[in-house]
Amino acid sequence: MQYLQHFIDKKNLKIYIVMEYCQNGDLQQIIRKCIKQEDSINEDFIWKIFAQIVSGLNYCHRRTDLTQINRGEEKQL
Repeated sequence: MQYLQHFIDKKNLKIYIVMEYCQNGDLQQIIRKCIKQEDSINEDFIWKIFAQIVSGLNYCHRRTDLTQINRGEEKQL
C-alpha cells in the first residue's frame, strides 16, 4: 500500500491518512472474518502488517509540517 496524502483536522485534533485502495478489504474486515470463522491470523501476516504500520508512523513523525502541528505551531498546509 502506498501513502497518497494526508488531511489535518485541527478542530478535532485528528490526522487522516489517504492510502491507495486495498481490493481485499481493510485490516478490520480481516479480523472480523477470522473472529466469525473462529480462525487465527498467520504470524507472518501479522508481522508484515505491523511493519507497515510502524513504517507509516515513522513517516508521519519525521515530516516537518506534522511536527510543527504537534508542537502547537500554526502552519497552513
